[in-house]
Amino acid sequence: MALLPALLPALLSSPPEFDFPTGPGEIEDPGVACDLALARLLAQFSDSTALRQLICSLVSPLDELEAAILDVHYARWLATTTTGVQLDVLGRIVREPRNGLDDATYRRALRTRVLINRSSGRIEELIAIALTFEPDIEPIEFREHAPNSITVHPGGDFDASPRALTERLQSARGGGVNLQLIYPPGAGAPGVFTLSDTTVTVADTKGWGSTTETTGGGLAGVVG
Repeated sequence: MALLPALLPALLSSPPEFDFPTGPGEIEDPGVACDLALARLLAQFSDSTALRQLICSLVSPLDELEAAILDVHYARWLATTTTGVQLDVLGRIVREPRNGLDDATYRRALRTRVLINRSSGRIEELIAIALTFEPDIEPIEFREHAPNSITVHPGGDFDASPRALTERLQSARGGGVNLQLIYPPGAGAPGVFTLSDTTVTVADTKGWGSTTETTGGGLAGVVG
């Protein structure tokens, strides 16, 4: 009981500033609980070896507890370390089924779904959704047309398909807004409508194009 007056200030005083772990791979080294407890110790007791050892023996099990808690916490992050069933659980939370996707592709789909669920339909939000789901389609251009229409013009290659991206953008758009994705035909993207067997170029001033010409119209690559 004689030690209680010494222990109380150590346990109740305001903690000093520390850099706590903020992400996967940043779990503190063993012994941090002891360091934190000793940092709260009043100066007049700081030279007491017996007291310092007692405090460390009492709080050292908290290191293992912290590591276990952080393992559970980080396993629920959409980080590169999150895999398998943990991703499936996150998918149920945000309503994005796996549908046979591998972990890397499914992780990207989950990040996209989180952005969709939080979207208010602003252009910058739609750009973030597009580049999260299809990071290789840059450059990408969003054109607003009065009174309530948006056309999306990606310039890179698709990992999935233009249709999959279109469906996600349409689910994130504002109410009453018409959104179409226009992708140049002949670039090998699955699910794109084209009227020609040959590689074609796009002219925005033309319509559907022709089977007898090598130039397709701007509408030849409309998806959605």
